[in-house]
Amino acid sequence: FLGCSSPREESLCAVMNAGGPRTRVHDDLAAEPRYAGNPWVDGRRATVRAYASAPLLADGETVGTLCVFDTAPHAFAPGTGERLAD
Repeated sequence: FLGCSSPREESLCAVMNAGGPRTRVHDDLAAEPRYAGNPWVDGRRATVRAYASAPLLADGETVGTLCVFDTAPHAFAPGTGERLAD
């Protein structure tokens, strides 16, 4: 999909890290009520379905997020979260 600018509060990375930085793996964001209405999930900006992320830390502070995603839902391989965290 084509990327675009969006407010930070709509960013999947910001939404995921709002509860504290940690590694996350989701097979289908649209199936999860917390994320289904996000514009990057519901089609207003894109249709992100499968999503995995890990916080990027520097001196104990979160400075970004490494994420991988797909527009189709699918199960991630076992250990995906641990590999991202490495």
